[in-house]
Amino acid sequence: MTDPPVLPLTSIAKYRAELAHHLIDQLEGSEVPAEQLLMQVRRLAQAAGDLDVVEWVSAELTGYVIPLSDNLDTWAMRLRRASSTELVVSESLPRIEDAILQTSAAVQHNDALLQARRKTSFYQDATQRAQIPDAAKWEESKKRTHQELIQMKDIAKTVRAELHRYVGDTFLRFAFSELASTIFDRHKISVDRLLRSATDANVVDKIPEIYERLANGTEEAISHAMDSCRRMIVAFADVIYPASNKAVTGSDGKEHKVTAAEVLNRIQQYLVDGCPSSSRGTRLAESLRYIWQRVSSGVHNDIPTDEAQSLFLATYLTLGEILAAVSTTEAVTVPSRTQATAD
Repeated sequence: MTDPPVLPLTSIAKYRAELAHHLIDQLEGSEVPAEQLLMQVRRLAQAAGDLDVVEWVSAELTGYVIPLSDNLDTWAMRLRRASSTELVVSESLPRIEDAILQTSAAVQHNDALLQARRKTSFYQDATQRAQIPDAAKWEESKKRTHQELIQMKDIAKTVRAELHRYVGDTFLRFAFSELASTIFDRHKISVDRLLRSATDANVVDKIPEIYERLANGTEEAISHAMDSCRRMIVAFADVIYPASNKAVTGSDGKEHKVTAAEVLNRIQQYLVDGCPSSSRGTRLAESLRYIWQRVSSGVHNDIPTDEAQSLFLATYLTLGEILAAVSTTEAVTVPSRTQATAD
């Protein structure tokens, strides 16, 4: 039996996924003591922030104390731990493992009493034996406790199945979260490398500044963050396609200005000249125009924090993809930064 993963100092999502995977193996593989299993599931629920599951598993570990909370009432009914009447008249519901042990002991006790009774009885016929008050009482008690044992074991199976469902869902939830995080982290490294190799500090150094302002969340901070996004796009354009007073011919056959003020025209022309896929170049140019419009609007008008964060990510990723789309090797081809700004 493998040990559960140790809580890491970094990726909590990875820890959750690994712990859930470990528990799936425990639930589907070798028999693990119920108490140990429940403790590990409770640890997973705590790490995942699933407080309703934490409360339920804690009740399975220590017993249900009545009156139950709405959450535990739902769990008790779902797991058939008790009827609505029992929840009213009872003071508590024992741990299911304790209940199984108690009921099993009662069955064994009744069996022993019945065996002892039969040894001292001359009656072998079941009908005649049932006529003896003590024998009839113990036969009825045996049937009742045996039925209770079956019900308790069914509850234990239901609890185990519910644990398996929760752990499986949690594994998928955080495994995909970790996968998405890994994909983004890898892409971020690639984008950072492209931006640093192809641009100057004015572009890359604006990123922490924007992030801090977005984390602030105030209207003024968001406005400044959107202005920083716009200035990042301007700095990006200045590096990859320096301004010129000479018009250039675009993909549509028309002449376009590429002066200092025509930021988007310069980036679009960079794509026209260097992107081997015209459709990809068009998509990126259109995406950046929309981003430019929204961040420009966000400078003067209130926009929600979540939209501002999305615009920042879109700006960052789109600039990185523009460089990647034009680059045919790891080294990004960038026009000379000493290019004349006037002809």
